[in-house]
Amino acid sequence: MIREVRGRGLMQCIEIERESNVNGHDFCNILRENGILTKATKDYSIRFTPSLVMNEEEVDQVAAIVEKTMHQLEELNHQKTLERNNCK
Repeated sequence: MIREVRGRGLMQCIEIERESNVNGHDFCNILRENGILTKATKDYSIRFTPSLVMNEEEVDQVAAIVEKTMHQLEELNHQKTLERNNCK
């Protein structure tokens, strides 16, 4: 599902596999529902630019939300795969 994670300092990017049935916009929408605002770039990349003043507890909270969101994204990809296969 994840093609690459890259970045410098606090600016990070997660890139979704292009062969999946979900994209960066799906990921950003789920993150927003879970309380994190991000931006999809080039359809399959998600840009993270967190606050410059974060404590360890906040970093842990964000990591937990991203992990939860990844599971939800996998579920959405599975649903879209089933829908796509049923349409054929």
